[in-house]
Amino acid sequence: MRNIIVGVDGSTASERALDRAFLEAGKTGQAVHVVSAWTNPALGMGLAYGAPMPSNAERQTASQDLLEEHIAKAHSRRDASTLIEVTSEVIEGDPARTLTRLSRQAGTVIIGADGHGQLTSGLLGSVTTYVIHHSACPVIVVPRDAPVGEPTRIVVALDGSDSSRIAFQWALREATIWERPLIAVHAWRIHTPRVPLPYASLPTGSSYEQDARDWLDDEVAECLAADRTAVVRAIHYGDPAGVLLDATGPDDLLVLGSRGRGGFASLVLGSVATQCATHARGSVVIVKDIPSS
Repeated sequence: MRNIIVGVDGSTASERALDRAFLEAGKTGQAVHVVSAWTNPALGMGLAYGAPMPSNAERQTASQDLLEEHIAKAHSRRDASTLIEVTSEVIEGDPARTLTRLSRQAGTVIIGADGHGQLTSGLLGSVTTYVIHHSACPVIVVPRDAPVGEPTRIVVALDGSDSSRIAFQWALREATIWERPLIAVHAWRIHTPRVPLPYASLPTGSSYEQDARDWLDDEVAECLAADRTAVVRAIHYGDPAGVLLDATGPDDLLVLGSRGRGGFASLVLGSVATQCATHARGSVVIVKDIPSS
């Protein structure tokens, strides 16, 4: 079983990400590898502020001390009845590319959103944005203010794409592991023939909603195959990102495929994924459409 990689930078968001990693590991039995990456600031910055620049050895030591402090605090916040394997590593290098490189050998990458350290800065965070776009494995984005506890529900977006079906299978496993209800959400809108729905026909008037509902029933049945897991279907009219954000609460886990079609056409490295990762009240999982090795 591949391990969980979690990026830590000293921000509140990365603390939440570490808590989420420990929670997942305690339930799944995966090992957790905690990573802190650092780079030297621009040459001469220290002189500009009248302060000496720390040496690489000093930065490495300070980063290691901070990392160990965060791990110890995370241990103190969790239920110690379940043992988990934790390793740590401080790496000199660009944080975004470091986490992306490590993702090639990982089962999951967990990263915070809306922090203020090296790993999370800006609106969503340049590192967070880079990682969700380039990771070779699923990425869990944990908002700074998100509660970290067992999910109440697993919510997955379905739009007829292969990616959303892959996301459905990931969500189905999570629902089984946590013994929580699985909610399949589909956003429908009236389209012109130039932008077809994932279902074949283009009905008129109120039959749009029924057609979308029938399509979702068939899609869920096909995704489940012989699995007898109960799945709640939810049909909503509106913008996909808005529908998903409205459909999920802070204690839910929202699961998205990386390449959308139909109602979620902009999900590929685009607005839906970015909006959900930026504005969701709870954790968001971006499942990559990449064959596992």
